[in-house]
Amino acid sequence: KGSGLVYKSGLFYWLGTGIGGAIICDGKLISGSHGFAGEFGHGGSNNHNLKCNCGLNNCIEKVCSATTIPNSLLTILKNKYLEFYNKHFLNIKNLDMKLLFEIYNNLNKPIELKNSLLEVYDELFNHMSLLIHALDPEVVVIGGGGSLAGNNLLELFQLGVKNKLTDSYKDIVDFKLALLKNDAGMIGAAFYALEQSLKTN
Repeated sequence: KGSGLVYKSGLFYWLGTGIGGAIICDGKLISGSHGFAGEFGHGGSNNHNLKCNCGLNNCIEKVCSATTIPNSLLTILKNKYLEFYNKHFLNIKNLDMKLLFEIYNNLNKPIELKNSLLEVYDELFNHMSLLIHALDPEVVVIGGGGSLAGNNLLELFQLGVKNKLTDSYKDIVDFKLALLKNDAGMIGAAFYALEQSLKTN
């Protein structure tokens, strides 16, 4: 059973090498007119001009995917918290999400690292806020490899997104980690394919 099972409407964000998603409305997956709905990672940013693999220059997955977050974070730390960076990150050769959040937890969520994480995820917070205001979901579920950071990540997302919501939304949208973790998208896709197959038979 997944985190979104008890909800009739929700947004699912898959944080991996890219950023994928899904929209659930009235208990049904919204696939769009051409089956492409849920391409959350593309477009959506006016704050950078980095080239994405899709060909666009303004994709949020270029700065907010699980593979790009560590390097983006190190850049912020070096620019704003150099002493903290030199003490805790200077000698780390291959920083990934798992190690990043181990450091965050072991250092008891230092303000330098917390502020940098909030900044590096800001583009994604903007995206979530926009869709929450547009679609009025009951829940936002975060899955994929990036979600393996656990409750520390969830806490950051709750804070970052709620700061961008109007008062009417702040306390009515739940934020959850995918119980099925990195397999959530694959299991959901398989279930959807089975459901569609049964409908046609």
